[in-house]
Amino acid sequence: MFKIAIASLKGGTGKTTTSIMLAEAAELAGLSAMVVDLDPQSGGSCRNWADYAAEEQGLRSLVMSISAKELTRRLPEIADKRDIVIIDTPPGSENTAAAAIRSADLLVIPINARLADMERVAGVAHLADEVGVPVKVVLCRTRPRVKATQEVRDALEGIGIPVASTQIDEQEKIGASYGIRPTPHALRSYSVLWDELKG
Repeated sequence: MFKIAIASLKGGTGKTTTSIMLAEAAELAGLSAMVVDLDPQSGGSCRNWADYAAEEQGLRSLVMSISAKELTRRLPEIADKRDIVIIDTPPGSENTAAAAIRSADLLVIPINARLADMERVAGVAHLADEVGVPVKVVLCRTRPRVKATQEVRDALEGIGIPVASTQIDEQEKIGASYGIRPTPHALRSYSVLWDELKG
């Protein structure tokens, strides 16, 4: 079983979308995936996404909500039943992010591909470094031929923070997936990202 923490101390970076879409991509690849939502009170949480989707077709992956305090105790039982566990964290809570990272095999930090969004990446990456968990930054909402995307990649790699080669372009079909089961077409970039992360 492989455990991925999705964390960023900044809001609006795509943590929930990354969590659900990676879990759905893993399911499409024939694996069993669960998202553990540590922020169920948020209006745009993974739990809410799953609840909305359940009104129609439902997600392929399972979603459950627990508190950060319950994570250490309950994760072994959860992980025994699934191939992949993705832990989604709320923004702004360093303690919750640290708990998720300590429980994970990999930390994924989604960020918008803008220099202004880089400011808190190093702090989250440092939490992973302290406990020996590898890190990958995923550039989200990228746009083709926009100079800032490469500038962000170069700046992060310049301070020793690994960046996934797969980036998630800004696409209407991804944004339109909230609250429904994402189509294979909408999951295409995340399937490529999943292949890179598990490799």
